[in-house]
Amino acid sequence: MILCYGKFIFTHRTVPFAGISRQSDWRIAEHKRIGERPLLQYVGPDNDKISIKGILYPQVTLGAASLEYLRVVANSGESHVLIDQLGWVYGLWAVKSVSEEQTHFLNGFAQKIEFTLSLIRDGSDDALSFGTQKLVEFIP
Repeated sequence: MILCYGKFIFTHRTVPFAGISRQSDWRIAEHKRIGERPLLQYVGPDNDKISIKGILYPQVTLGAASLEYLRVVANSGESHVLIDQLGWVYGLWAVKSVSEEQTHFLNGFAQKIEFTLSLIRDGSDDALSFGTQKLVEFIP
C-alpha cells in the first residue's frame, strides 16, 4: 500500500501515483482604515486540498476501472479517511474531482491513462477528531 483513501488502495501494481501535493489555506480578514494599512485578523483555517496525480498503464494496472470506482465514491457524497503508507491519518476527505487523459491507443483501447484526483478536507466535527496523527507504526 502506498496510500489508502477509504477502501480505495493505491499500490504499485494497481493504481500507482506519480505525485501528491497539498495546499493549506487560512482565512485572514482585512479591516480597512482611512490613511493606514488594513489591520489583519486571523479567523481560522480554510479548506485543505490534496491533488494526487498518476499514470495508469491498463496492460499492467487496473486501468480506467479504478477511476470509475473513484467516481462512484465521489457520487456517494461521503468523505473517507486518507492514510499513507507510514500510518499517518490525514483526516476525512471528499472527492472534489477526477480527471483523466487517455492516450496511446491500440485496437481502440488506451495504453496510457494520466489522472488527477482532487480531494478537499471535510471540516465536520468527525473530521476534527482525526486531525493529522500517526495511526500505526510502520513495519517494513
